[in-house]
Amino acid sequence: MERFIRDYYGMFGKFKIDEDSDESYATASSPDGDSTSMVGLEISTNADSDFESKCDFIKTKQKRLGPMGNAESFIYPSGFDEHYGVILNYDIHGKKGGFFYYTGRKGCLTVSIQAYHTQAMEAIPESERNALIDAVFSAIKR
Repeated sequence: MERFIRDYYGMFGKFKIDEDSDESYATASSPDGDSTSMVGLEISTNADSDFESKCDFIKTKQKRLGPMGNAESFIYPSGFDEHYGVILNYDIHGKKGGFFYYTGRKGCLTVSIQAYHTQAMEAIPESERNALIDAVFSAIKR
């Protein structure tokens, strides 16, 4: 997680490691107004099940975001064995922003990303979404 925090630079701001992180589970967060972007890394003995649980969580979020617009699934493997993500960019009464949720599994490691961009009055570009995912993957593959 420290490598990710050191190497990531982008529209989601500066991440900090959360206090409850340990050797098998680490999270980092970056505030964005009323929301907080989060990246989680978990080493698990049951990564397949953990990955499926994270996918179910994302699908629940996708349904809840329905009134704001269509949260679309996207494919961006970035080296993960399995992955799933959705993104919603919105423009509501001239206020623009976006959310994306992503999970990936590589061996016994699962990754979860919840990223929010609500304060800058712009949507999340695909390049920024992919840069955050790539930064997480780069940090775990070393």
